Amino acid sequence: MTNAEVYRFQCGHEQCRSQVFAPTKDDLEVLIAQHLKEVHSVNKVTDTLMSYIESTCVTVVPA
Repeated sequence: MTNAEVYRFQCGHEQCRSQVFAPTKDDLEVLIAQHLKEVHSVNKVTDTLMSYIESTCVTVVPA
């Protein structure tokens, strides 16, 4: 990734579709966990869940 790119999470829930942007993958993971807890009432964000979300809902986009 270059400085002209950011990480984007687009929630896959059909009724949510929230988007979150962050400059690093680590920052994005924190924001995703916060989103899952606050919006979707997911109390425990596991590595398996994060891996799935990363493979289906995270992209790198131009800043």
